[in-house]
Amino acid sequence: MGKGNWTSSGHYIVVWKIEGNTIFINDPASTKPARIRGDYSLFKKQVKYYWVITNPGTAPKTEDIKSVDYYVKINSDDGFLNIRTGAGTHYTKNGSYKNNEIVHITKISASNWGYTDKGWIHLNYTKKLTEDEMEDLEMTQEKFNEMMNNWMIEQAKREDVEKYSINSRAWAESNGLI
Repeated sequence: MGKGNWTSSGHYIVVWKIEGNTIFINDPASTKPARIRGDYSLFKKQVKYYWVITNPGTAPKTEDIKSVDYYVKINSDDGFLNIRTGAGTHYTKNGSYKNNEIVHITKISASNWGYTDKGWIHLNYTKKLTEDEMEDLEMTQEKFNEMMNNWMIEQAKREDVEKYSINSRAWAESNGLI
C-alpha cells in the first residue's frame, strides 16, 4: 500500500473479499473498522502493487473447461440466478438472469458452471433445453403458416373424402393445394 488510509509509510495487507464497493482487508497493523472494511474506490487510488492468489482447489483448470453449444432455461428458487466473473461462488457477482430466461452456454467447467455471453452461472439452477423446446423457441409466424399449409395439403390428399366436403376438395384443387 502507498501512503493513505491504511498506512503512513507503506506495508502489505491482504484483501480477502470484494463485495460491491466494499473491500474486506486483513491488515496486520490495525483492526480498526475503517481499515478492515473499506471503500474499494479509495483502495484503488492508494494501492501501489497487488498480486492475485487463487486457491488451486477452487479455480477451474484450463483442462477442466470444455466447449459446448446449447441453451438452458433459468430455473432458480430465488427467481434469479447470479452471473459471476469466474466459475465459482468466490468470484465477483456480475449481474443476474431472471427465471425463465433462455441463455446460450458455450463452455462448461468440471464443477458444473456454464459460461454465457455475460459470465459464469451454476448449471444446477437451469434446465437444458431439448431439440423440440429449441424448435418451439425458433417458431415464427411464417414457419407456422408453412407447417399448417403442409398439414392441410396432406389432409386434403387423403382418399377418405367423406370426412371433407366435395366443395372443400374442389376448392383446394382449384387453388393448386392438391
